[in-house]
This record gives sequence, C-alpha cells and structure tokens, in this order.
Amino acid sequence: MKGTRGTWGVGRGGSSVELPKGASHISRITLTSHVLRTLNPGPQPADNLVVRACAPEAGQMPEQAKEATVAKKKGKLPVIVMMLVLLGGGGYFGMKMKGGAPQKLVIKAAPETVPFDKEFLVNLYGPNNTYLRVEISLELREDFKKETLDPSMPKIKNKVIQIFRSKGLQDVSAEKTDDLQQQIAKSINEILICNMTGEEKKAQIEYEKAAADAARAQSANVASKANGASPDSDQPETWACPAGPVLNVYFTSFTTQ
Repeated sequence: MKGTRGTWGVGRGGSSVELPKGASHISRITLTSHVLRTLNPGPQPADNLVVRACAPEAGQMPEQAKEATVAKKKGKLPVIVMMLVLLGGGGYFGMKMKGGAPQKLVIKAAPETVPFDKEFLVNLYGPNNTYLRVEISLELREDFKKETLDPSMPKIKNKVIQIFRSKGLQDVSAEKTDDLQQQIAKSINEILICNMTGEEKKAQIEYEKAAADAARAQSANVASKANGASPDSDQPETWACPAGPVLNVYFTSFTTQ
C-alpha cells in the first residue's frame, strides 16, 4: 500500500498490511477489515488477529489520555484547597461580624399564673389545734407549659401539705411568708426536675447557669447603685427560684383559724 510508512499488522494467512502513520485505533480496524475482505472475500471471523492487535483492550486507556487525566486531577487540587480556605475564613469573619458568641439565655415568666384547683386546708403543728386555709398559684417559666405539671400534681399537693403541717402558727406569720413561698417553690421544682427527660435536664442546667449569671449581674448593679452610679435598666426580675421551672409561689388566700 502506498503512503507514509506506519504500523504493520498480521493479516489472515500470514499476509502483512501496512497502516498509515498516525492512524487512530478505529481507522486501523476499519482499514484492516477492508483489506481482509479484499484479500479473502466472504465471511470474516470475529476474532481476526489484526482486529485484536489494533483495537485497545477493554479497560485500557492510551498513555496520553492517562497523563492528561492525572494532570487535570492534580490541577484541581490547589483550587479545591483554596476554596476551602476562603470558605473557612469567610465563615469565621462572618461570625465575627454577626457577633458569633452564643446568644444570652434570658429567663422570662409565663404571662399567666397557674392556680391549684382547690384550696389547702391543713392542721398546723402545735397544741393549739390551729387550721390554715390557703389558696396557691404558681408562676411558671415561659417555656414550661401547664400540661407538664399535671402528671406530677399528686406528688406536688402531697408535698405542699407536708410543708404546711410541719409549720407552727409562728412559722406562717407575715414575716415568714417569703421564706415559706420559696420553700414550696423549691420543693415543687425538685419533683418536676426529677421527672424530666435527659434533654429537659440538660436545658434546665442551662437555665440554672443563666440564673446564676443574672444574680451576679444584679449584685453588681446593687454595688454600682451603692457607689452612686446609675442602676442598670436591664436589672433582672427577682424570683423565689430564678431558674424555675416554678419561678414563684403566690398565696392568693391565706387565713388561720
């Protein structure tokens, strides 16, 4: 065959065929098949030696293509690294600009108090056979719903009765009211916290930390006021149990007889 000398292949019966230099694998197969049909007309075997010699094996890739693929992958790596650096830096500065520190947890009271369904009628401790008749309402933390109280209500009522029955007439005087309310609030909170789930207890710990921070801020505010400085307008509200879930206990009716 005339033309530029190229690759030689072995044809059927040992005949030789010269392929043009630079011909692709597909062009070589096509040309070889044409030559074979010319030399030996009729059906050609599917496993012709020239076809197998010229066609690349399955799964193989020409060296030039392999090198180009590797170079392309290596070229992408610096770009990916740079993008990660930029994104990380952008996120950091974005957090700085937006004040990335965690937001301060502010404790708020629910808009309405929750009254007990019935008044308490309790015989006070002592020889005078004195009775205490009292109605109670609870001030709850804003996120703590009234429905959460219901399962624990029998234990709560029992605890309140025990507290009142342990008090003498002098222990329920007007001067002792605040202490009595705080004792009841703490006792109810102990029951409620004991019945909390794991996640609810974790949240309660955060509220206790926030309450401690608020107490420190209030102390600093009082000290500043004593030194003649202007009091802080964001002074936290005072509650019997600042972390809740019960913040305050109110006696809406209170009589002894």
